[in-house]
Amino acid sequence: MGLDMYLEKKVNDEWVEIGYWRKANHIRSWFERHLPDFADNSRTPITQETLKELLMDCQEVLLNHDKAKLLLPRQSGFFFGSLDYDEYYYEDIEDTIKMIQDILSSDLSDVELAYSEWY
Repeated sequence: MGLDMYLEKKVNDEWVEIGYWRKANHIRSWFERHLPDFADNSRTPITQETLKELLMDCQEVLLNHDKAKLLLPRQSGFFFGSLDYDEYYYEDIEDTIKMIQDILSSDLSDVELAYSEWY
């Protein structure tokens, strides 16, 4: 058991996974603070602008680790994973940057995007 998180896009009336995190509670915390319709264990609509904001915050934290607790703080929760700011924390951020760059480089015209999670 644990926190599984997804980025999805709607294709032909079906949601398709385009990104995945496992116990990246700092990324979940970011979405919770930045998505007005956020709800636990549900699918929440997001925009390309939201992804760009997350990308910028991830890049900022990699450039300046002192901003980690401000921009991408760890979040405790049932099966949410580590609260340490360790190598795994920064690997999740690097993976997130690559994931978002790949997503934003694809054709997203007229595509619905969403963040979802399950724990």
